[in-house]
Amino acid sequence: MPTRIGIIGDVENMIDDYLGVTKMFDLSFQIGDMSTRSYDKLTDTAHRFFKGNHDNYNIFSRCDLGKFGVFDVCGIKFGWIRGADSIDQYRRSDHWYDEELSHVELDEAVQLMIVEKPSVLLTHDCPQYIAMLFNIYDRTRTRNALQSLFEEYEPDSWFFGHHHRSFRTIVGNTTFRCLNQLESYEIVV
Repeated sequence: MPTRIGIIGDVENMIDDYLGVTKMFDLSFQIGDMSTRSYDKLTDTAHRFFKGNHDNYNIFSRCDLGKFGVFDVCGIKFGWIRGADSIDQYRRSDHWYDEELSHVELDEAVQLMIVEKPSVLLTHDCPQYIAMLFNIYDRTRTRNALQSLFEEYEPDSWFFGHHHRSFRTIVGNTTFRCLNQLESYEIVV
């Protein structure tokens, strides 16, 4: 029987809507900006997430994948890297200073992806070159690291959120997909 894997965009505190989306899938991965408030309703570990830049880093959830890593699901190797920079961080009361990984952590994450070569990469933000396609030219620690990763390794698919828009492009051997809020993409294996 096929397994339905969902990749889900930013939730931005709309947890009940997110839980409705997860019902379409056997398992899913949400790619950041889950909630700045609470993760209490997130109990089903078949539906995992990692934090973006609009998440509460002081709250633990057993569904949180952590900072970065690689895992195999039904024969597909997935990699993920959390975090992004907030352009509005100086105006927000819910800003966490560790919403981006440190330089050392980003270097470790990039090296892990280069060594493990996941065919599907999940990140909250995107490489700098892809951000420029959105007319976003400011450079962040995260986008620079993701750009370095892409220059060394091109996964088959790269999913990201953060920009609150639907977008698809192919660069080299990689299909990039930006998922809008609560937008989902299905992989059937």
